[in-house]
Amino acid sequence: MTRRLIRVAIIAVALLITALAVPDIEVEWADDAAGIGITLLILALVFGFINAFIRPIARLVSIPLNIATLGLFSVVLNGALLLLVAFVVDVAFGPLIVIGGFPPDLSLEAVGAAAVGSFIISVASAALTILIPDA
Repeated sequence: MTRRLIRVAIIAVALLITALAVPDIEVEWADDAAGIGITLLILALVFGFINAFIRPIARLVSIPLNIATLGLFSVVLNGALLLLVAFVVDVAFGPLIVIGGFPPDLSLEAVGAAAVGSFIISVASAALTILIPDA
């Protein structure tokens, strides 16, 4: 149980780093610390849910494209999953995160920002997992 809470906290911190590092990823921050924590918790839980249940299926289906592009399609896939997080959060809780204008406008800018954001989330999550024991 504590291991899962640590993973959620790591994802929340990685999302915070990404929101601060990528200018096209805008998070609707609250005015107080508790509101910011709740926003990060919601984003981390939705991100974790999508990564746990949808990502394995998407990776399995995209194996031929990954082979054809020598693995570069995985960057696009991770970006698409980050856009899915933004869409699910928008539908369920309102626009807490906007990635390059998405939602509602899906553009090349949104896909690019999502790809950069997913890369930063991966790097930050891996670094935090290494730094924090039992994660």
